[in-house]
Amino acid sequence: YEEVTETADLTATYASFKGAKRGKTWTADETAKFYRAIREHGLDFPVLCNCFPGRDSRQLKRKLKAEEGRRPDLVRKAVW
Repeated sequence: YEEVTETADLTATYASFKGAKRGKTWTADETAKFYRAIREHGLDFPVLCNCFPGRDSRQLKRKLKAEEGRRPDLVRKAVW
Protein backbone atom coordinates (compact mmCIF):
# COMPACT_ATOMS: atom_id res chain seq x y z
CA TYR A 1 0.00 0.00 0.00
CA GLU A 2 1.10 3.51 -0.79
CA GLU A 3 -0.09 6.35 1.40
CA VAL A 4 -1.16 9.44 -0.56
CA THR A 5 -1.33 12.81 1.12
CA GLU A 6 -3.10 15.59 -0.70
CA THR A 7 -1.79 19.04 0.03
CA ALA A 8 -3.81 21.15 -2.38
CA ASP A 9 -6.91 22.77 -0.95
CA LEU A 10 -9.11 22.01 -3.92
CA THR A 11 -12.79 21.55 -3.37
CA ALA A 12 -15.40 20.47 -5.84
CA THR A 13 -19.13 20.73 -5.45
CA TYR A 14 -22.05 19.93 -7.68
CA ALA A 15 -21.90 23.47 -9.05
CA SER A 16 -18.30 22.92 -10.15
CA PHE A 17 -19.44 20.45 -12.79
CA LYS A 18 -22.70 22.06 -13.74
CA GLY A 19 -22.47 23.93 -17.02
CA ALA A 20 -23.30 27.58 -16.45
CA LYS A 21 -25.92 28.79 -18.88
CA ARG A 22 -25.41 32.25 -20.23
CA GLY A 23 -28.57 34.09 -21.07
CA LYS A 24 -28.94 35.95 -24.29
CA THR A 25 -27.89 39.59 -24.31
CA TRP A 26 -30.56 42.23 -23.85
CA THR A 27 -31.03 44.48 -26.87
CA ALA A 28 -31.68 48.21 -26.58
CA ASP A 29 -35.32 47.60 -27.61
CA GLU A 30 -35.73 44.94 -24.92
CA THR A 31 -34.24 47.27 -22.32
CA ALA A 32 -36.66 50.04 -23.29
CA LYS A 33 -39.51 47.52 -23.12
CA PHE A 34 -38.21 46.42 -19.70
CA TYR A 35 -38.49 49.98 -18.37
CA ARG A 36 -41.98 50.40 -19.85
CA ALA A 37 -43.09 47.10 -18.29
CA ILE A 38 -41.74 48.11 -14.87
CA ARG A 39 -43.48 51.48 -15.14
CA GLU A 40 -46.75 49.77 -16.04
CA HIS A 41 -46.69 46.66 -13.81
CA GLY A 42 -44.20 47.49 -11.06
CA LEU A 43 -41.94 44.73 -9.79
CA ASP A 44 -44.47 41.93 -10.14
CA PHE A 45 -42.11 39.42 -11.75
CA PRO A 46 -44.72 36.82 -12.76
CA VAL A 47 -46.54 39.55 -14.69
CA LEU A 48 -43.27 40.86 -16.13
CA CYS A 49 -42.46 37.33 -17.35
CA ASN A 50 -45.62 37.45 -19.47
CA CYS A 51 -44.26 40.59 -21.14
CA PHE A 52 -41.02 38.81 -22.04
CA PRO A 53 -41.64 35.37 -23.54
CA GLY A 54 -38.43 33.37 -23.47
CA ARG A 55 -37.16 35.10 -20.32
CA ASP A 56 -37.69 33.80 -16.80
CA SER A 57 -38.02 35.71 -13.55
CA ARG A 58 -34.37 35.06 -12.67
CA GLN A 59 -33.25 36.81 -15.86
CA LEU A 60 -35.59 39.72 -15.16
CA LYS A 61 -34.30 40.05 -11.60
CA ARG A 62 -30.72 40.04 -12.88
CA LYS A 63 -31.63 42.69 -15.42
CA LEU A 64 -33.14 44.83 -12.67
CA LYS A 65 -30.00 44.49 -10.54
CA ALA A 66 -27.79 45.36 -13.51
CA GLU A 67 -29.90 48.40 -14.37
CA GLU A 68 -29.91 49.52 -10.72
CA GLY A 69 -26.12 49.56 -10.94
CA ARG A 70 -25.93 51.27 -14.34
CA ARG A 71 -28.86 53.67 -14.20
CA PRO A 72 -30.27 53.90 -10.66
CA ASP A 73 -32.12 57.15 -11.40
CA LEU A 74 -34.05 55.62 -14.32
CA VAL A 75 -34.97 52.55 -12.29
CA ARG A 76 -36.15 54.72 -9.42
CA LYS A 77 -38.32 56.80 -11.78
CA ALA A 78 -39.77 53.70 -13.43
CA VAL A 79 -40.64 52.03 -10.13
CA TRP A 80 -41.95 55.03 -8.26
